[in-house]
Amino acid sequence: MESENNNVATYLSMAVLALHEVNGFKAGEEFPPESKAFLAKYAHLFPATGEKVKEAKQLVDQNVQPKHINKNISKYHASMIQDKGTVLSIEEEEIPEMGTVSVLHVVNDEEHSYQVVYLGGLDIYEEDTVEFVGVPTLLSGFDNVSGGYTNSIIIAGSYVGKSAN
Repeated sequence: MESENNNVATYLSMAVLALHEVNGFKAGEEFPPESKAFLAKYAHLFPATGEKVKEAKQLVDQNVQPKHINKNISKYHASMIQDKGTVLSIEEEEIPEMGTVSVLHVVNDEEHSYQVVYLGGLDIYEEDTVEFVGVPTLLSGFDNVSGGYTNSIIIAGSYVGKSAN
């Protein structure tokens, strides 16, 4: 079981770092050790489906908002957060050993941008409204196609589901 937990933490950390690199950041950035330890401890919640969704949501720190994370993400590397927003893009990639990895770009009502890395496939598409639960790992960002720059919080996703609105 221990090695399986470490696998989850390792796979998520590798996927997060790969995304950060795709965003334009240099290779060699370190994945936060506190996040990796949290992911290993709660590996059974990555991903959280069925009954485990409730458990994942119970770990959420309701006080943590994007403004807190953007100010000092290191305080929240071992926290679970929850938010919802509109899916601007979603991609699935098949990665040897890991299986399907989904990456969603989600923007909430206050225009905060998240990139959620999720182990598994999802029945979710562009323009869907979703809620997600996960661990803030890195502050990242990327150049927009239409010019400008988007700051983004990369989340190791525990749960992603369609939201009522």
